[in-house]
Amino acid sequence: MCLTTIIRSSKKTWSGSENFQKGQNSHENRNRTHANEILPDHIRRGPDPDHGLRALHKPGGDAVSGNIYIPDNWVVIKFGGDDPHYRVLGGWSGGYIDGDSWRMNSGIVRVEDVLHTHSFNFYGSTGSCYSCNKIAYGLRINNTHVWGQLVEIHGDKVELMPEDTDWMKIDWIIK
Repeated sequence: MCLTTIIRSSKKTWSGSENFQKGQNSHENRNRTHANEILPDHIRRGPDPDHGLRALHKPGGDAVSGNIYIPDNWVVIKFGGDDPHYRVLGGWSGGYIDGDSWRMNSGIVRVEDVLHTHSFNFYGSTGSCYSCNKIAYGLRINNTHVWGQLVEIHGDKVELMPEDTDWMKIDWIIK
């Protein structure tokens, strides 16, 4: 099972835990409370201040059993040709200092519908998990250029899956 957190933005940080411990009732603290209820201690805190939940929110974040990525927006691309498969293309909106980023998974092998977070968890062939908000489907400036390059390179062998696709009914392993 993929670990899922409530805050989906890649730019959230988990600093200021002293405010949380004092019991201040902000929106961010309510999300932390929920995360604290569902995640084990070693994931919640991590071995040092730069580990733990923050790592789950940025591209390249490290987690206990594989990487977990929570993109700001995402699409599913079907690759045809000699090795047909599906991949998630995720995008993260950056700021002034860090800029936008994107990441594509290794190839979808299964999906879960996570009702309590309104997201789909797409598992890749390398064990990574992309936890994708259901209402964040689509290309944005952070990943449109990648889609354009894929079309330029592969032509009609790549297909952008429609937003209304029933992800739970797809046979992810194409034979």
